[in-house]
Amino acid sequence: MLVIRMDRPDKRNAVDAAMTAGLDAALNELEGDPELWCGVLTGGSQMFCAGTDLANGAGAPTERGGNYGVVRRERSTPLVAAVDGIAYGGGFEIVPACDVVVAGRSARFGLPEVSRGVIANYGAGRWGSPRSWRSASRSGPAGNLRRMKERRDELIRLLQAYTTESARLADEFATRHGLHTTDLHALIAVLAAEGRGVPLTAGRLAAHLGLSSGATTALVDRMERHGYVERVRDPADRRRVVLTYGDEAARVGRAFFGPLGADMDALVAGFSDAELAAVQRFLAGVVEMVAARRAAHSSTAISRPSE
Repeated sequence: MLVIRMDRPDKRNAVDAAMTAGLDAALNELEGDPELWCGVLTGGSQMFCAGTDLANGAGAPTERGGNYGVVRRERSTPLVAAVDGIAYGGGFEIVPACDVVVAGRSARFGLPEVSRGVIANYGAGRWGSPRSWRSASRSGPAGNLRRMKERRDELIRLLQAYTTESARLADEFATRHGLHTTDLHALIAVLAAEGRGVPLTAGRLAAHLGLSSGATTALVDRMERHGYVERVRDPADRRRVVLTYGDEAARVGRAFFGPLGADMDALVAGFSDAELAAVQRFLAGVVEMVAARRAAHSSTAISRPSE
């Protein structure tokens, strides 16, 4: 949590250019640091904010935050206004720019500028116009939930796009080398198992692909003729025959997928270790989630209408 305190007690926390810059910088930090889950904006126990410094002005609106660096800001991290004492003028107008307001018994709100012929136009106007309601709907807990759903939907769209493009690339590889789709899935399974140090037997490959024993034997025979897989004795148990990745599969795989591997290396180099760790956690979670859902469907008997 980040606590942001307005601290000009001699001016009743009136906002000048320096405070505007300070508030903008603090809220940029709040939004930019993924370790910060919430911010609290306060003026201390005696006063919240008396609004604009009438002698010196509040400075120019900031690019990200607008007036005071606060009231026009689009945020995804919740911000709480902790109000004690006066929240007058612009100080009051800061309040609706926050997601939650916690007001003490001493809190006093008002717009005294109207007595000087000045219209409140920084933040309070957000409550009164259609644009204001649209802006407000993008902040607060409901807005955060909406943004979370939008982000989830975009991630799903990107995963679907990746799956589609990967399938198209795999189909192109299979077509060029005379492979059936099932052959390609078998080849990928053999490569992955060998990479984990637990090579597949024909029986385990059949279970993985959902094929019968006869169909699996025909598939392995076909791929062995092309040099894509080899049947070898398991060094750990000579009674078992396991499948390994063939030299021909390695050769055509390098030729076709090698440039993609180089492109992937270049892409990965553009991310920090922390970013890559976050992506890895997310993708591992997605794989586990989808695998669990597939297993749940596979264990459920399919009911068919009786003939």
